[in-house]
Amino acid sequence: MRHQLSRYPSDSVLARGFGCPTPESIDPDLSLAGGLPASEALPAEVLKEAFESTMQNVDRAFWLQYSDSRGVSRLRRILAQRLEREVGSLVVTNGALHGLSLTLQALVNPDDTGFVESPCYPYSARAIEISGAEMIPIPIADSETDLNYIERLLASGVRPKFFYCVPIIQNPSGRTQEISYRRALSSLARKYGFVVIADMAYAELGGTKMSQDTGFSPDVTVELWTFSKTLGPGLRTGVIAGPEAIVERVAAIRSSQDQHTGVLTQHVVATVLEDKAGYESIVCNSRAVHRSRLDVALEALASVHHQDVSISPPEGGLFVWLRVNADKCDVGELQARARSLGTDFVVGTSFDPLARGAYGDCLRIGVANGSQHGLQQGLRRLRQALADFDLAEAP
Repeated sequence: MRHQLSRYPSDSVLARGFGCPTPESIDPDLSLAGGLPASEALPAEVLKEAFESTMQNVDRAFWLQYSDSRGVSRLRRILAQRLEREVGSLVVTNGALHGLSLTLQALVNPDDTGFVESPCYPYSARAIEISGAEMIPIPIADSETDLNYIERLLASGVRPKFFYCVPIIQNPSGRTQEISYRRALSSLARKYGFVVIADMAYAELGGTKMSQDTGFSPDVTVELWTFSKTLGPGLRTGVIAGPEAIVERVAAIRSSQDQHTGVLTQHVVATVLEDKAGYESIVCNSRAVHRSRLDVALEALASVHHQDVSISPPEGGLFVWLRVNADKCDVGELQARARSLGTDFVVGTSFDPLARGAYGDCLRIGVANGSQHGLQQGLRRLRQALADFDLAEAP
């Protein structure tokens, strides 16, 4: 039987992602295409103890039953202290992307306009497209250039409903916006009536604590935090922090969808966060592990011909963003060569929010998908692929 599926979202929207999947013949340990946090940075033993403690010390009526769509009060109180927010301004989510989807549902009407950083994480762009908003890309350059560009658009009469950005260790560029930029952006949001949706997925890997001033004004900003990069993506736990009117709308929408994040997991995360020093140690270790892996990648790429390959050194995180001389190399052909050598990366066109082929001269490599040995071998094979196009010295 052939079922009649919905026409919305369209197949073309749902197909957006990271391009053609890595061939199964490539050892995942050698691939540079993934975006997973390094396994050795995730606190498996701490979480095991937290699960055991929760199941022994928390009444099972609290972790086996339904809960509030805003999240377990215990976890929300801890998060409110860390974020220096009111408890009523928080909703626990299944991660940053889930938080983005809920926020868009609370804010966006079909044919609203939204500003979106470009390049942009493809699944975020897909969530925005599914919301029905028209995306206006804001090319990433430097803080002053970006602000001037935004101000010109606003002065011309464009009125966005929101501006989605990753202000700290942006994916894929690795760029961090200056705090002065974030304050100026908040002022523009207040003046022109839009909401800043700040995705803080990589903030802690960049040294920004939840308790720090991010530069954004709480009255015009929804911050999306996640524990996927510090405690593990399998936990599916994050938090929305925003104006209470938006948060109330999010909670109402969520009550008729997935209802709430897993209660047992919420209590486990709360147990981990209650040990402030312990959690800071986890974050510091994760930051150091990923910084070390980035350094390995940057050292391996030091032999590129810099007149033909530009590299944006990130402050932290999981990725390195490269741009190559399009006159010497087609990135699609470079990927094919890399795959023939047993590694892979993501072609830059995946990060064009409008899916029109921008960033075809760019590529993103991930440094944490496999083992240390796998990373070194994957980088060696990538260097060979670059050398085959006269873009680097052979390894």
